[in-house]
Amino acid sequence: MTVLNIALMKPVTLIVGINLFIILVYSLLIRFYGLDGEPARGLALMVESMWVIGIHVIANVVIGAICQIKDGKLGQPWFLSAGVVLLVGFSACLGNGML
Repeated sequence: MTVLNIALMKPVTLIVGINLFIILVYSLLIRFYGLDGEPARGLALMVESMWVIGIHVIANVVIGAICQIKDGKLGQPWFLSAGVVLLVGFSACLGNGML
């Protein structure tokens, strides 16, 4: 993808796509470098994922609120992205705990 193609993408696609990529990166990092409590490793990974996903959703909502106040149209993709992060993050959280 060139810089020109990224500039021509719709803001919704760009914001949601970047947030999904961020979920992928930190899910893999948590999976391979997370807490190493042997008896409850799955639960520890699930709790770590829950905290990071919660922070990610809150950050998206805060950024969305700021963008909504500043520019009425740009806040909506951030709120949509918060919902997508919540849905995809929930399954990533369960996946990290079960593997």
